[in-house]
Amino acid sequence: ALNPFGNPTGEVFMGALPFFHVFANTALLNHAMVTGASIAMVPRFETAQVLATIQKYRCTGFPGVPTMFQAMLDHPDLAKTDLSSLKVCISGGAPMPGPVHQRFEETTGVRICEGYGLTESAGVVSANPYDGTRKRGTIGQLVPGTEVVLLDKEDPSRLAPEGEPGELAVHGPQVMRGYWNRPEADGDCFATIDGKRYLRTGDVARVDADGFLEIVDRIKDMIAVGGFKVFPSVVEDVILEHPAVKEARAGRQGRGARKPAQDDDRQARPQDAAGRGAVTFPHCGGGAYSAASTCAGALGTALTAVRALGAKRPSTSAPCSIVSAS
Repeated sequence: ALNPFGNPTGEVFMGALPFFHVFANTALLNHAMVTGASIAMVPRFETAQVLATIQKYRCTGFPGVPTMFQAMLDHPDLAKTDLSSLKVCISGGAPMPGPVHQRFEETTGVRICEGYGLTESAGVVSANPYDGTRKRGTIGQLVPGTEVVLLDKEDPSRLAPEGEPGELAVHGPQVMRGYWNRPEADGDCFATIDGKRYLRTGDVARVDADGFLEIVDRIKDMIAVGGFKVFPSVVEDVILEHPAVKEARAGRQGRGARKPAQDDDRQARPQDAAGRGAVTFPHCGGGAYSAASTCAGALGTALTAVRALGAKRPSTSAPCSIVSAS
């Protein structure tokens, strides 16, 4: 249901996302227009202003991206803000880190429901329910009328082997017909399986016995190390075990590995001729990405994880703030 809480006209959504983004356009603007709910809008996300707006206008729902929830947890005003009106928060736009998810719910008492969608799928493919069974770390179950398959990561014309992750491909009434005046692009973004046309998302996923989908990583961000393929999320998860690290991003050099959203550092990234290897950007609190001693163990972990493919505990030393493994 779009709104399971009773009279939707009494709902007030916190509007801190840009409406031109498909997540906000679907989960915020169009949602409010269809149900008759109100939106308390702010010009941009500023943590203190958002907390004050939620309290002043008694907002009942808050669609946001993970960095917003992290910023709220880090803000000193959170402890004195009345969030009792909030019934649910919706997370999208990027994977929600498990520690942030758990800490936000424990601190505020507000449930976060994570979902998934793309511009090419009119915004929504799957979601965890507002109420009832949900699974942290997943993007939930498919919305009605939607079908997915998992494609082989090396050959998208075939299905992935049974029980293994594969590229998520979507079929349904919300999927676009194609890119405007770019027919050459359609050949790369669609796959035909058993006569049905599926949108290739570029995301690697797996599905459990209950139909909950989990995004493992991005096809283009897979890291080649010693003949093995490593998902950046494996590196990030190990780095996040270190108590000094708040956020981490990993990806292939030359493939758009990005720092967390709050970073303004412009430090050059190491490159290799073939664009291989991993580059990580740990966020060690205080807004700094540096070679501070508190970061050393986490940074060493990145190299250990990529090389060993099985590291479970943080290393204790590392010589630099950006770790590259070729």
